[in-house]
Amino acid sequence: MEISDMMVSDLAQLGTLVDAVHDLWFDVDALKGSFSEGVVTIPLYGRPNALSRKQLPIATLVIKHVDSLVVEDTEHVGYYDIDQIRFDPVGKTLTIIGCIPVVVRLHVAKLNVELHANREENSIRA
Repeated sequence: MEISDMMVSDLAQLGTLVDAVHDLWFDVDALKGSFSEGVVTIPLYGRPNALSRKQLPIATLVIKHVDSLVVEDTEHVGYYDIDQIRFDPVGKTLTIIGCIPVVVRLHVAKLNVELHANREENSIRA
């Protein structure tokens, strides 16, 4: 899987981002600790066992202009794969929904999400 860098600042671009990160995995506990100075950083992995083996992420989502972060984690399994990402422009809420039930809600001043590919990990996987 080859991942390309991208920046999403318009709702019309969100589908491309979802296509790129669908079925990638993240550690919900690490996510909770990644909120600093209006930025949430989410390392993404190709498989959940990559998280437990401390492998490099294949990409990183960087969400900017974040005012608050709420995680609804009913399953408490730790690692989740991304199914959907939605943005409500009226409520200014970016929502990440996992295939395994988890919901991450980020209230943002504006939509600004960056995807950064880890070139080293992508070249190893190729």
